[in-house]
Amino acid sequence: MQTRSQRDAEKIYRQVREAVDFDDKAKVRYGGWCHRFPVLVLRAGLAEATAFLEAKANAQSRGAEGDRRFLGHLSATLGAEGGLARTARGADLADYRRLTRRCLEAAIWYKRYAESLLGMSAADADGEGDDG
Repeated sequence: MQTRSQRDAEKIYRQVREAVDFDDKAKVRYGGWCHRFPVLVLRAGLAEATAFLEAKANAQSRGAEGDRRFLGHLSATLGAEGGLARTARGADLADYRRLTRRCLEAAIWYKRYAESLLGMSAADADGEGDDG
């Protein structure tokens, strides 16, 4: 029997491994979210962070595919069937806190795999910029 962390590690490894084949801009954006999203959650809260990410993912900018894929991967990891932003907005307080905690636990694996598979550090994510 595996722990939840082990299951997350396995699933997230496969997800981030997909990002290796993204075009350069999408890969940088995806890796940037792996590093920056948990900070945004801690500063703004899960509902606001996911709404921001959702807006970026729906933009028609270069690299938005990386935003969409990260949001989709995170939603799948957390079991948010209707999308993470929608799930966070509709959750009662106990579920919202649980979902936030789960998101931050999963974020550890996204960050680790962004570093090891994508070769992207936190400094790369900070310098990535936001063109759209």
